[in-house]
Amino acid sequence: MADTGSRPPRSVAIISATAPYPRDTGKKVVVAGLVEYWITRVGQENVHYILVAPPEATDAGFPVPVRLIRSPSMGEQCAAVASRTVATRRHALQESVLYARRIRGELDRILPEIDADLEIYDTVRLGQYATELAARADKRRMVYLDDLFSRRYARIRAAMRERNGIRLDALGEFRTFIPRPLRPIAEAAAVQHALLGLEQHLVARRELAAVQDFDTCLLVNREEAAHLTDRAGADNVAVLPPLVGSERASAPRRTHGSQFVFLGRMTLPHNHDAVATFLKNHMSELVRQVPDAVLRIIGGGPRQELQSLAARWGDRVRFDGYVADLDRVLSQSCAMVSPIRFGSGVKLKVLDALARGVPVVSTSIGAEGIAAGPEHGVLVEDDLDRHPRLMRKLTDRDYNAQVSRAARAHFDAVYSRAAVFRQYDEIFGF
Repeated sequence: MADTGSRPPRSVAIISATAPYPRDTGKKVVVAGLVEYWITRVGQENVHYILVAPPEATDAGFPVPVRLIRSPSMGEQCAAVASRTVATRRHALQESVLYARRIRGELDRILPEIDADLEIYDTVRLGQYATELAARADKRRMVYLDDLFSRRYARIRAAMRERNGIRLDALGEFRTFIPRPLRPIAEAAAVQHALLGLEQHLVARRELAAVQDFDTCLLVNREEAAHLTDRAGADNVAVLPPLVGSERASAPRRTHGSQFVFLGRMTLPHNHDAVATFLKNHMSELVRQVPDAVLRIIGGGPRQELQSLAARWGDRVRFDGYVADLDRVLSQSCAMVSPIRFGSGVKLKVLDALARGVPVVSTSIGAEGIAAGPEHGVLVEDDLDRHPRLMRKLTDRDYNAQVSRAARAHFDAVYSRAAVFRQYDEIFGF
């Protein structure tokens, strides 16, 4: 690990394009957890949040001071893509669509005013500004990389080449960063594949550059942290486990039944693919093995393809959209299923289940970075044909209770507030 300095920071600035409240996505959960941690260590008045967002963004719900910088206009985006990506190939597309000289100027003014001991940049998208800002003596800079996007894009491209009859929208929620006139072009599958190839190459270089440019690089996935450390030959990559904030489930569940749940926004390509693949190829076997099985899908934005695949199963498959009270839904569920075939990072849906003592049936990618096995509450199998059998096994009350206890113990040991804060203290030098 990189040298964390001679004394703990007394103030921190977090520079992000994400407003983390409400905590309704995995990314927001991680960023909000960072804010919560720093409040406990340095006090609310010493935690500063710089938000790059549209003018209509509000600071409602923020427990710390917020400075709002208007995100790039369409003209600024197009100019940055042309000059920083197309012409020079120095920056990834996701960086260019969040770049403007005006933003750099505002950061150059705001950060010295705040004068924080530590600056944390949220992904390479905001980290690109750090290299253009003057370094300040005795101040540290870290970048939260989220996960290795280069690996994510490689896996999405592989899934697109597989052509299993499911249309992948590789843009997902990233389309909100693309200038509106360019979106129709980016919708074409061939264009998406080519863009992903370019982005994979560019962002891989930028991930390596981040290791050199920042005192510490933070990743949520232990395996990805090891991978980047290997690639870069450096010792300043650290694992930042997410603070999921669920300390409520204190005892194993007493009811299980045959209800299964999938948790995740359907606008994300890996979630759409997982549900579509399961419904198309494996739902019939689940019904054969568990005749009264019900699959509840928690997460908004299902496309017509998903709704059509679900329709043949009637009430056996339910789209519930966003659910505020996950405790109630998960307490009634036999297990969470996560048949993810591609992606990167740590899937917070798995931690949500572990926190409530709910067993998980997943692929290795769906549980990447998380200890697996019945003794950890996570049953991993990459052959999706075998998932219905594992799901049926968990309908046995005694076996379910055993795996449920293991899930909760796993969460308490690694992902509880106390465990996560101990790991944060080590990273940040407390």
